[in-house]
Amino acid sequence: MTAFPMMVAASAASLPVSTSTAWTFPGSASESGTDWSNETNIGADDDTAATTGQIGTFANTAYLYASNFDFSLPSGATIDGIECEIKARHDRGTGSAWIDNLYLRWNSTNQGNDQGTNDDEIGNLAEGYNTNAYGGSADTWGASVTKADVERSDFGVAVSFQNGGGLTRAMLVDYIRLKIHYTA
Repeated sequence: MTAFPMMVAASAASLPVSTSTAWTFPGSASESGTDWSNETNIGADDDTAATTGQIGTFANTAYLYASNFDFSLPSGATIDGIECEIKARHDRGTGSAWIDNLYLRWNSTNQGNDQGTNDDEIGNLAEGYNTNAYGGSADTWGASVTKADVERSDFGVAVSFQNGGGLTRAMLVDYIRLKIHYTA
């Protein structure tokens, strides 16, 4: 009689599963300078915006920080990717402005690769808000991100905008939100 090795199938409960959080708005907002007013307005999709004063031609805003997303992931979760959406516009009927710098942020430090491309124009007064998306389900923005990092109260993003030429412009940000993709 020949003995055959017994094969045991792993239960579905023991296999890692990729999933994601819901889109989540920040619980806190602040800035790196004095450009922004009403920063906490970025915490909801309600067309009530954080705003800057008039920004000069080809000038950048101070960083706007979104944090305290209150993520809670299962024990042992590994981060696969991070998505960010920013809904913004400027106050003029013509011309352009764009997201210039966009980083993950925690521990009072910008982390990973800059996601701002200078090609992602925000909306204008005539056209309304644009919503720009960054990152993805397998994109950690060049940072080594852990479960502990995304669960920190200071975890979030730092974003600055640049005004195009011709006119001064005020920037308006309706919301910033994040989604975390992970395997647990």
